[in-house]
Amino acid sequence: MSALNRPRRTATSTDPSASLKPGGAHWVLRRPRLVAVLLSLVPVAFASIGFGAAQAQHLPERTGLLITGATMVLGGLVGLAVMGLARPPMTDFGLRRPTAMRSLLGFAPLLVAVLLVFISGGVSIASALVPAYALVALGAALNEEVWFRGLVLAALRPRGARFAVIGQAILFGVLHLANLAGGKSPTYAALQLTFALLFGLVAGLVVVLSRSLWPAMAWHFARRRRRHNPHPDRAGPCRRRPCRLRGIPVAATAR
Repeated sequence: MSALNRPRRTATSTDPSASLKPGGAHWVLRRPRLVAVLLSLVPVAFASIGFGAAQAQHLPERTGLLITGATMVLGGLVGLAVMGLARPPMTDFGLRRPTAMRSLLGFAPLLVAVLLVFISGGVSIASALVPAYALVALGAALNEEVWFRGLVLAALRPRGARFAVIGQAILFGVLHLANLAGGKSPTYAALQLTFALLFGLVAGLVVVLSRSLWPAMAWHFARRRRRHNPHPDRAGPCRRRPCRLRGIPVAATAR
C-alpha cells in the first residue's frame, strides 16, 4: 500500500482543557470581554436595588429580606429573558438536564461539607422568617448563576473553556469587594474575594462539565440557605425590634 493510500490518523488534542470543551453556549460577540464585564454588573444592580430600598426605609428584617429576595428573583428572570433573545438556544446556556454526572463526583465532598455544616448548625430560625430567608437564598442562586455561570460564561466561551471559567470567576470574586461599601473591613473583603473566586471556579467547572446550570444553582442555594439560618442567641436586637440589613446581598455568597 502506497503512502497516499494509507489511512490518515486523526490528531488528538493535547489541550489540558479539552475535556471542558463539549459543554456550554458559545455566544459570539464583537467585544466579549467588555460585554462580560457589563453583564456581571447587572445582578449586582438588582440586589443593590432591593438592599437599598430596605435600608432607606428602615424596614423590619422580614420585609427587607422579602424585598431583597424579590428583586434578585426579578434579576434572574431578566437574565433568562436575555438568554431567550440571544442566538444560542437556552439549552446551551445550561437550562437542561445535567449530563456526564460521573465527572461531578469529584465535587461531592463540597456538597457533603455543606450538608454537615447545615446539620451541625441546626435550623433554629424563627418560623416567620423562614420564607424570607428562603426567598433570598433562591433569588441569589437564580440571579447570580443565570448571569455569571450562564451569560458571562457564554460570552467568554469562544475564547476557550479555561479562559471562560477563570474569567467569570474573577469577575464574580472582584464584585464581592462591594462589601467594603457596606462597612466591612479590608481583611473581611479580601477573604470574601478569595472564597468567591474559588466558588466561581468550582461552579464554572460544574456548569461546563455537566452542561447545566442546575447543579451549580442547587449548590449555591444550599450555601445561601445555610448562611441564612442564624441562631436565636445571635439575633441580638433584631429579636426585640426591627433591624436593618447589613452587607450587600450579592456580596454575601461565599461567606
